[in-house]
Amino acid sequence: MSNIYGNEEFGFEALSTTSFTDQGYKVVVQVVRLNQEAIVSYYDAAREGAKVDFENRVLALLGCEFIDGRRPRGATVTQCVSEIFTVVTMERVEEGTEP
Repeated sequence: MSNIYGNEEFGFEALSTTSFTDQGYKVVVQVVRLNQEAIVSYYDAAREGAKVDFENRVLALLGCEFIDGRRPRGATVTQCVSEIFTVVTMERVEEGTEP
């Protein structure tokens, strides 16, 4: 399985992924490195007040399920340093099931 998402027009590489279950939620944390075009897109979105659109694009490439056009609650994309971002998603896990 490739850890490259998107293409040269907007893409990123997953550097690290970990997950754990806490208080009934499965939490997935990914560290990604954006390519140059995605970084430009991020800065443009920040300048235009459209960070949510940028975050949704990243989450969609990672396969997050959008219901009625809304992203999952508990999903976030945060810049750490330069082109390195963290992506965190949380989903409720039913008792007795393994995520």
